[in-house]
Amino acid sequence: MYECRKKFTAAALPTGEGKSLFGVALAKILGVKAAYLTATLNLEDQVGADFRQSGLVDCRGRSNYICSQLWPGRRYKTSCEYGHQHECSLEHTDRCGHTAANLAAEHSDVFVTNYSNWMHKRKYNKKAFEQDGRPIELLICDEAGDVAEQISSFVSVEVLHADEELPISAVQAQHTYRTSGRNPSGVMSEVDSGMWVSWARERQREAAKQMARIADGYPSKQAAAKDDRYVYLADLIKICERIQTLDSNWVWEVDERGVKFQPIWPGQLASALWSGVPRIVLMSATLRPYTLGLLGIPESQYDFREWPSSFLPQLAPFYYQPSGVSLSWRSKDKPEDYKRIISMADAWIDARPGRRVIVHSGSYERARMFKEISKHGKRRNTIYNESSKDAQGAALDFTHGPEDSILVGPSYTTGSNFPNRDCELQIILKTPFPDESSRVMKERCKNKDYRMHVTVDKIVQIKGRNVRNHKDRGETVVFDDRIKWAMGRGDWHGHAPKHFKCQLVNSIPPAPPRVSK
Repeated sequence: MYECRKKFTAAALPTGEGKSLFGVALAKILGVKAAYLTATLNLEDQVGADFRQSGLVDCRGRSNYICSQLWPGRRYKTSCEYGHQHECSLEHTDRCGHTAANLAAEHSDVFVTNYSNWMHKRKYNKKAFEQDGRPIELLICDEAGDVAEQISSFVSVEVLHADEELPISAVQAQHTYRTSGRNPSGVMSEVDSGMWVSWARERQREAAKQMARIADGYPSKQAAAKDDRYVYLADLIKICERIQTLDSNWVWEVDERGVKFQPIWPGQLASALWSGVPRIVLMSATLRPYTLGLLGIPESQYDFREWPSSFLPQLAPFYYQPSGVSLSWRSKDKPEDYKRIISMADAWIDARPGRRVIVHSGSYERARMFKEISKHGKRRNTIYNESSKDAQGAALDFTHGPEDSILVGPSYTTGSNFPNRDCELQIILKTPFPDESSRVMKERCKNKDYRMHVTVDKIVQIKGRNVRNHKDRGETVVFDDRIKWAMGRGDWHGHAPKHFKCQLVNSIPPAPPRVSK
């Protein structure tokens, strides 16, 4: 891979084979300044800790740092984001945590940050993270299967009902959502989408007039620019300008919060990620040529290489035990289906006493169902990931708790590591087919290959959470009969690594030997 000369290098490295080491080592060998990107803060924590002694620097967005000042009227210290909004006098000094981290990244050979922070900083400053004329020449994209979604999240446009009166009122949107479960939505090329262009054009004119009136009350535009309403209107004008340019690759959808515009195929907008960097390395355990196609990368511009797993398959089996139940979104109306699945999960937990178990619920709603139905659901050592904000804390409680602890939630499918005795059994409650309730996912899943790609990618990622080294051991099991759709004829529709296999079992097999403490 060191000798690749194309702009994009794609490395399909199995879980636990040292992707982060591969990326950082490549940067050191090439002798160039490099940025290492992660999709989750959990993985950013891990990479930062693993390579801090090698000179790698961790840099994040303002909300991740505590402001050094104690602001009047606030009992506790707040984030650097609050300080930035209130013109903190320390913002551009090394006493500011955010500024200090950025300065360290500018002077480092290799730094790690997340996709969101990278794209936001580079949007407003094409030379962000660079210093003394030393450009970033290597971009290392870990968790490459998530890159398209990271781009989609970055470029999406949202207008809230609380801030603006929209063509479709909040009352109508809420009524539609609550009565049918479907939100008003459409593709921007459709006739009814013209209302958004008309609304954006008119609202842009009104906002410009309002800004002018606000500016008249200040001695200069610089002074007016400190007015919160003035700033809001300036941002709104940019949003309205953007809405007027959206084409058939975009969908709109109204819910109780407001309206959101998202790209169907975000790969067409990938320049927001790697613009200005001459060499890109994409790494993932589930990376496939199809993934690169989703990112709009032509075959002529990348070198793709896949490595086999060096782990013994009997130490990390993936099981499918048929249940007679095929789950879909409709299953939320059939509690008996989940009772069957969760009773099978209980049987596996009972058969693995004293071993930590992760139950991948796929949603917070299914986690609550597990709590109500499972005989282990209300145990003291059963820990629930109830929101994205508590995911890291719940994981720490799980790994630092007794060895018979159970972790239930949807947040641990990628970027989380549970090696050795941190987790010895994983249970997948439902085959992770994409949720097509949103308009953007509905449009994407019209391409059946995309639907299978997302599903298989998630399955392979989950399987890799609890086996992280060559001596590690861990099981993963699924009971939902829809797994057969994802498997196809056993080849996973070409979306899984060649080494990924599934074992059909009709009863609970003997447990693998445990890793020594």
